[in-house]
Amino acid sequence: MEKSKQAMILRNPQALSSKYIPRRLPHRDAQLRQLSIFFPGVEKSSAFFKSVQLIGSVGTGKTSTALLFAKNLEKGFETARIIYVNLKMLGDPSPWTVYTSILGQVSGRASRSLSAGEVFEKILDEFVKKKTTSFLFIVDEADELTSSRSLRGGRVVYNLTRLPEFGVENVLGVVFIARNEEWSRGLAPEEQSTLGSLIVRFPRYTLPQLVDILLYRASEAFSDQSALPDTVAEHVAKITIDLFEGDVRKALDILLYASLIADSEHSEKVTFSHVSRALAQILGRSSLDADIVKTLKQLERVVLAATLEILKNRESSYTTEREVIENVQALCERLQLPEPRIEEIEAALQRLHDLGILRISGPLRIYAEVVPIDDVRSLILK
Repeated sequence: MEKSKQAMILRNPQALSSKYIPRRLPHRDAQLRQLSIFFPGVEKSSAFFKSVQLIGSVGTGKTSTALLFAKNLEKGFETARIIYVNLKMLGDPSPWTVYTSILGQVSGRASRSLSAGEVFEKILDEFVKKKTTSFLFIVDEADELTSSRSLRGGRVVYNLTRLPEFGVENVLGVVFIARNEEWSRGLAPEEQSTLGSLIVRFPRYTLPQLVDILLYRASEAFSDQSALPDTVAEHVAKITIDLFEGDVRKALDILLYASLIADSEHSEKVTFSHVSRALAQILGRSSLDADIVKTLKQLERVVLAATLEILKNRESSYTTEREVIENVQALCERLQLPEPRIEEIEAALQRLHDLGILRISGPLRIYAEVVPIDDVRSLILK
């Protein structure tokens, strides 16, 4: 029976988007519980103002955790309302742009004739008018407030964390999301003091955790979860740790791209080959530059050719140092070239890594930054 022309795997591709907020976040339950302790609800007895920092590297789930918590808070309490500001998206993280973004979410646009201080005063007025609503601020990419582009960012931190002193009683608090705990060192002492020390930390995802996340997202995105074999999910997770420092967004991008390739071929499963081709596109791999080849010594060309030959003939996105050494020795025998010492092969691998042609993640995984070629002999004999 002929396979359907329609997509075989993806039912809900949005679930593989890094912007998508799923119903649950595997391995971030502890962080969600911490936020629930800090912001248990909107009742007067528990709703005193708090300033909280979410700290972690890129792709550790900080924003998703904050937004899922906010979503659940709004769902649980009709009077709760979230104000979310991403400072990188503002372009210029000055007090005026931050305040106008906040005002726009509370009531409407601010006139350009107003100063930052006047916009902030209008924000205070709006909070007083909406006294039956409980607000929670989320300030994403807070590192921008103390970067060289925003020397006055501390004033934003100072004002937002002192809202109760301005007579505002219906703001639960401010959640600052930052990549590095050092971000607050750019603040003045009084600003650091008002920021406080309530911190929720987000460690990098481990290999098993990334696999769990990928399988969970596949259960939401795919028509049949078996379309993502565990071995392929683990392969994507290994690539993510090796090449992207465990950034879960990159893992989801690779899986989404690989799934789209699989669907275009009417495949029933995502395979290693689909992942390898998706990775090549994401890395922007190009054909080997002839000018670069000319700069390589003969052994370096042999090592590169041996690596590309292995990758061309397998579905996996990487090879190992042992496999490269064995294939170098086989190539030298085939082409009647002197057999190099293992130390010489390792030195050639390191130079190819330094040139950006290969990417080495320890002895167990070696990736190519260029597209594997058909004619290995011509590469060696150039």
